[in-house]
Amino acid sequence: MFGLSLVRGYPFAALIVAMLCAGGTHARAAEVIFPTALRVGMVPPPGFVPGQNIPGFRHNEKAASILIAELPGEVFDSIEKQVTAELQRDAQTPVTRTDVTVKDGGSGFILYGRPTGPQGPVQRWTMVAHAKNVTAVVTAIIPEQVKDVASDADIRAAFATLTVRDAVPVAEQLSVLPFAMNDLAGFRIVRVEPGSAALLTDGPSDVIRLSDQPLLLVSIAPALAQIQPQPHERDALARRLFGEMTGLKDIRLTRSEPLRVAGQQGHELLAEAKDTKTETELTAVQWLRFGTGTLLRIVGIARKEDWPGLYQRFRQVRDGIGPK
Repeated sequence: MFGLSLVRGYPFAALIVAMLCAGGTHARAAEVIFPTALRVGMVPPPGFVPGQNIPGFRHNEKAASILIAELPGEVFDSIEKQVTAELQRDAQTPVTRTDVTVKDGGSGFILYGRPTGPQGPVQRWTMVAHAKNVTAVVTAIIPEQVKDVASDADIRAAFATLTVRDAVPVAEQLSVLPFAMNDLAGFRIVRVEPGSAALLTDGPSDVIRLSDQPLLLVSIAPALAQIQPQPHERDALARRLFGEMTGLKDIRLTRSEPLRVAGQQGHELLAEAKDTKTETELTAVQWLRFGTGTLLRIVGIARKEDWPGLYQRFRQVRDGIGPK
């Protein structure tokens, strides 16, 4: 009932949850460890180390894990209301809630329960905390058969060390991408998904409202990489992918044609649309670059009035993407 499922339904939620680290930095005992490309870090319980393939920490000998997710700070209130409603609705579910204070003046709550998962009964703690401009969702999962790996006090003590750093160095964020981004054209990285995607903008907010800030999403979609569409199928694929985007209405395609991108076969689609919430007039571009076993997708969206200058900057980013 609780845990990472809490983040479903928010804009870019799937992307944000996937945009968590693989691996992390080394630290001495009792030092806060920030997993690679994450602003959220903590002092894990003894025996837990940065995970190689999970967003957080793992006890390799005992198959216990602590997962970390980052969301915009403003969603904390919505999550808290959702949790309160769920607890009231499922009053018979043995879940306890404890309000807590974390470092840097942050506050939040911890949910504790003993659900049954694929590994059998597990002990599960989920902390949702608001610190600085981040909502952190931290979930510790310890199977009952190895419950001695960390006590309730150990987990809560680790949660109390949660720390949010001011920023993640750009080089650290770029290091987890499977492609090189050699020219950001003045855009700012909002989040990265290790091995898959980068979300960029030009503006102060990490919650991108298309009526206020441009959006640029660069991604490699593993599922689509297996399709390897033939040249005559690429236009239909481009239109389908663009049509699956949310937040746009009254879409009118103005161009959809083959285009070489960085020397490879590609496709460009241009469209005009409106923001579904504000009616703001927008212009959007989607580039697809077809490689051997990969499909690189670049989507840029901005207000129509700002489009001429931003389109050139979108192209700068596109043309600066290459192999590592």
